[in-house]
Amino acid sequence: MGLLISMKKTDNMIDRYKFRYVFLILSFLYLCACTSVIKKPEQNDFIYKINVESEFDPLYDRTYKSLEDSNFYVVRELNIGATMKKNRKHWGENYNKNGFEEVRTLVLCNVWYANEVLNLDPDLIALCPLAVALLHKAGRTTIVYARRAPFAEGSAAHDILSEVDSKIIKAIKKAAMGGG
Repeated sequence: MGLLISMKKTDNMIDRYKFRYVFLILSFLYLCACTSVIKKPEQNDFIYKINVESEFDPLYDRTYKSLEDSNFYVVRELNIGATMKKNRKHWGENYNKNGFEEVRTLVLCNVWYANEVLNLDPDLIALCPLAVALLHKAGRTTIVYARRAPFAEGSAAHDILSEVDSKIIKAIKKAAMGGG
C-alpha cells in the first residue's frame, strides 16, 4: 500500500510539472505572437526626417526662408560641421565617421508659441528653442527636426506643441519641394 501511495504522489508531481511546462511554452508562444504583430513605425515618433536630392546651399536658404515665412525666426545658425572640422586632428579616427560634407543647425523660436507653452505648462519651456538640422553628403541632404508634442503627452501644452510641430514640418516640406 505504501508503494501505491508513493506512486500517486509521483504521478501528481509529474502532472504538475507537465502543467507548468505546457503553461510556460504556451506563454512563450503567446508573447511571440503578440510581439510579431507590433509594427515598427516607418518614421520615428520623436524625429521628423526627410531626404532631399539637392545642392546644400540652395536647400539651406529655402529652409531658412520657409521657417521664417512660417513665423519661426532663426535666432542662431550653427555650422556644426565647421566646428567639428577644427577638432579633426584631436578626434582622429572618430572624426565624422558618416562622412557628412555639411552639418548645420538652424535654432529658431516663435515667442507667441513660447508664451503659450509657458502659460500652459511652464516645465515644457525646456523644449525651447527649436532646432532644424541639415546633414549633407554626396548630393543628398537630410533635414531632421525633433518633434516636441511626444514630450507633452498628458500636458495642457500638448495641443499647442502639436501645432508647432505641424507648422515646422510643413515649412520643411515646402523647402524640400523647392518652395521657401
